[in-house]
Amino acid sequence: IQPELVSDHTTKLASMPELRIEIAESATRIFADADAVVLGLTELIANAIEAEPASMIAIEVYPEAGGDRLDIAVLDDGVGPTERALRHACDPFFSDKPAGRQSGLGLAKAGRVAEMHGGRVELGRDARWTRAVIRLSGWRVEEEWSAAA
Repeated sequence: IQPELVSDHTTKLASMPELRIEIAESATRIFADADAVVLGLTELIANAIEAEPASMIAIEVYPEAGGDRLDIAVLDDGVGPTERALRHACDPFFSDKPAGRQSGLGLAKAGRVAEMHGGRVELGRDARWTRAVIRLSGWRVEEEWSAAA
């Protein structure tokens, strides 16, 4: 092992934001294409990691109060996107980053995953957090719906 490679890797890990994950107990079993949802979530997390200077990333999975929608949210405390980026972030090939740095497909992929499941991706920000949410409809199997009613 080359010492400079280990040192570089350690430096990158030390600069990674803190990660917090919260999954509601009622959301531990989701009726969805697991590979697709993981792809969408991965894109949201990658976006959050690139939000400099983020010191915290939170992943929250919880059902809407009525239970017919599941939210998979990724929050970061980085600078946050511009208004233009919020409007166009899910457009294919859109990127607010310097030319050639990114393909501009990450959030578009997450949006397609949500659409496959009858949902959508919503982006927003407030004074502390940038929030990217995959909102899924029909996320429970039919037997669970009747048991929850």
